[in-house]
Amino acid sequence: SVLSGPEPDIFNLNNVGKLAKLSAPPAHQIILSLLDDVCEKNISESMAAARCLVRVMEMVNRKQVEKHLKEIVPALRQAYDHPQPRVRRCAVTCLASLSGVVGYTVLCSYMGGIWGYKRRLLRLYIERMKEGGLGEYRNM
Repeated sequence: SVLSGPEPDIFNLNNVGKLAKLSAPPAHQIILSLLDDVCEKNISESMAAARCLVRVMEMVNRKQVEKHLKEIVPALRQAYDHPQPRVRRCAVTCLASLSGVVGYTVLCSYMGGIWGYKRRLLRLYIERMKEGGLGEYRNM
């Protein structure tokens, strides 16, 4: 065993961590899978998936999502039109986080037409995100 000796073999421990990272699915697959769960599961599972999705969106970087925006943004846009308020709230929170990663202009180029109160609400969430005020979603 690596840990049985007096000093653990750091090289081997580092390799274990690298292998774990290699086996994780890409960020866009995680995002789309969680979004499906938010939209389709029962209330408790949907809320759990929403909390996870919001955390994932807060942690991704531009490199992880840039090539997959044409899949991610329309899926979030569709969820933003969902009949359930919890799904819409999750979608707008994720869109606001994503705008912080890729920029509002880039985000809008993939969203298509979003007008009226939905655009105003998205801008409000983006402003709150910039001020660090979207933490309430994590506490639900």
